[in-house]
Amino acid sequence: MPLISLLALLGLIVGLSVERKGFASPKLDRILSKALVQLVYPCLLFSSLLLRFNWMEVKTFAIVPLSVFAVCATGLLYGKLSLGLSKLKQDATKRSYVFLAMMPNYSFVPLVIAQAFWADKGLALVALSSVGADFFLWTLAYPQIAGRRDWRKIFSPALISLILALVLLKTEIDFPRSAWAGSLIFLSWIGKATLPLSMYVLGGQLAKASRQASDTRAHQLLLVWRLILCPLLMFGLILTLGRSLPYEAKAVLLLVGSMPGAVVTVVLARLHEADGRFAATQIFLGHCLGVISVSLWQGLLYWIL
Repeated sequence: MPLISLLALLGLIVGLSVERKGFASPKLDRILSKALVQLVYPCLLFSSLLLRFNWMEVKTFAIVPLSVFAVCATGLLYGKLSLGLSKLKQDATKRSYVFLAMMPNYSFVPLVIAQAFWADKGLALVALSSVGADFFLWTLAYPQIAGRRDWRKIFSPALISLILALVLLKTEIDFPRSAWAGSLIFLSWIGKATLPLSMYVLGGQLAKASRQASDTRAHQLLLVWRLILCPLLMFGLILTLGRSLPYEAKAVLLLVGSMPGAVVTVVLARLHEADGRFAATQIFLGHCLGVISVSLWQGLLYWIL
């Protein structure tokens, strides 16, 4: 198991333990969540793109992030249309519900799986696919969980770092190699804290996860979308728009499309007073069932292609 996965597991265990023993400080959790969104994750985005890609590769595989963006957009439609069927009453829970319908766990778990099966090529393709998800997250999805559309908030550090990285790739500015490479590696080390910190926050929410009977319908609707309908939609995009892509790119697209809800939901719920307990429960259920569903979808893709 990669070191980063072990650290993520440790973060989850620590978060669970701290919350259950009553050591957790709401102020500290909020500080960690804010640092994650405004500093650590932007460093991961910026360094990942510039260390792994050039502009020609971004152009060649543009259909990869565009397909992920399209699936997220369809998730927004599904979340809004199915909200009435969910029987949710609280606004905070409704905001978490719609956000989970939009955003899969598009980075953390896919990176680990892609590295195991397709090595560095898989890692690069997951990083490229996350461009589409990140653009959607910080423009259209973020206002849904925040409960308001504030354009000043949309231009977050994460979105700015993403745009800046693409501009630098496009312009191909020739920086002094030693200093530039050292800076990117330093930023990438900061970014590596993204997964352990996210899992710590998730662990704290799982310790007090929602078990209300009224949430059952909502969880079922999300699981059907995330584990069945969403990968089916991505499968259709792969067989139509993505037919010319190499097998690894198709597999990564289906992998991202079949992922359960995003862990970042819990982090943003902490920042914007959405329902973190509901989000944590859905993420836990989704990842437990996803062990089976993701394998089945990958097997189907391999069999067909």
